[in-house]
Amino acid sequence: MSSNSLYRKWRPQRFTDLVGQDSIRDTLVYGLAHGRVSQAYLFCGPRGTGKTTTARLIAKTVNCLSDDTDKPCNHCAACLSIADGVNLDILEIDAASNRGIDEIRQLRDSVRFAPTQAKYKIYIIDEAHMLTREAFNALLKTLEEPPAHVLFILATTESHKIPPTIASRCQRYDFHLAQVETLTDFLVTIAQKEEITLPEESAQFLGRLAEGSFRDALSLLEQVKAAGLRDLDQSSIESLLGFVPEEQVQTCLTAILAGEIDHAHTEIDRLVARGYDLRAFCTQLLQLSQRGLEGLAIGQLDGLSPALTQSLQRNGLANLVYWIETLLIATDTMKQTPIARLPLDIAVAKMAIHLGAVPTQPKVVVATHVPKASEPVVLVKEVEVKELPVIAEVTPVHETVAVPVAITVPELVSGEDWTRVLQTLKADVPSLVTTLAHAKVSGIDEGVARIAVRFKMHAEKINQPRNRQKIEEALGSVMQAPLKIEAHVVKDLVVEDESTDLAEIFDFED
Repeated sequence: MSSNSLYRKWRPQRFTDLVGQDSIRDTLVYGLAHGRVSQAYLFCGPRGTGKTTTARLIAKTVNCLSDDTDKPCNHCAACLSIADGVNLDILEIDAASNRGIDEIRQLRDSVRFAPTQAKYKIYIIDEAHMLTREAFNALLKTLEEPPAHVLFILATTESHKIPPTIASRCQRYDFHLAQVETLTDFLVTIAQKEEITLPEESAQFLGRLAEGSFRDALSLLEQVKAAGLRDLDQSSIESLLGFVPEEQVQTCLTAILAGEIDHAHTEIDRLVARGYDLRAFCTQLLQLSQRGLEGLAIGQLDGLSPALTQSLQRNGLANLVYWIETLLIATDTMKQTPIARLPLDIAVAKMAIHLGAVPTQPKVVVATHVPKASEPVVLVKEVEVKELPVIAEVTPVHETVAVPVAITVPELVSGEDWTRVLQTLKADVPSLVTTLAHAKVSGIDEGVARIAVRFKMHAEKINQPRNRQKIEEALGSVMQAPLKIEAHVVKDLVVEDESTDLAEIFDFED
């Protein structure tokens, strides 16, 4: 069984097989055919776009032993040895692991020796930007005046890190990402050769996932092939690769752009229940939103559901841009928040508010007068105020409206009232009664009854949230007013004359 991966198995062996870089291919083919071979090439561009493959094609072309004008022939000894990676004169160096000055000094010393098997000795330096400054300086002189039998091909994904002194001595070519259509045709062709039934929409889906990289596209196709399935529709591939089905992503985005926050949350709940990665889902949402943005920009929304198409057209570019910016922030925040879903929920809510789908009416306090047995108390509740239409004239309405009035707060708590408070507390928290029996309400200030005690531990006990709540409920019931309490220490407090008789409260037997 062959262990070759698809991208190695189907690596282009001729310039005519090189797709996606037409201008570079045509320029190199013309120059090599007319003997215009540069001493140094610099290939720049993203991963998987064909930089190393093109370097090997140059190596085969200049060393091909065939007399045919169409080179490389892929049949001579030189072509076969280079294709198999056993030619001693074609040296591929990984600059990421050989980046120091010592390795470049060895290279500089070896270039003086003539090739043993080929016409040209070729050095392919991959990820050249990883070389150190000292290594670049050591390489500079060799690039400037290389021997006639030596060719250098530098490949990099970060061209801005190549020193200008090095770049100026090379013939530079910039490789670009492949378009989805190019990757789709490429995948369909390879699938046919591998006897895999790959529908065009599935190939297009894989092409979008590859993000312009031929190598990534073939890696995805290989993963699909490893599943052992012959007929692969898009939904099967999505399930196989762990992606949320496209239909569900479109349904969720449609709900978000319609401001239907409840529907959107229902869709997200389903994803969480099925164990999908929410960050990956956000990436899919971003990709789908980007497709919608591009479609609106050029006036061509293809491949989207009728509901999503209608929603995109109704929202327009402004709302869609707002949503994409909000989702970008949410996706980035997911890396830091302990609750992965929270940023996505916030983004959905922001979009609903932006569209005006979530009511944001102000709330005001309306007082309702509820008479008590003794003194009036105002109960407060919140109600929403809806916007009313503006009318030319105001017609008087004879209707009584409750108006907030000041609560009548007692000025002091008498000993008799305090005893009633303790009697109310004895059934619920009897331990508080003994503490409060030696306390004194020193006064009432703005609805807060100040309770004076002699010891700090008594004040701390009274001020505990649960105890405070019980005392406030009992005090409010006795005084018929919503009062708060606050205990404070008065070291010289005298309560003997007003001390509460505990026997009267607890009904002690004689």
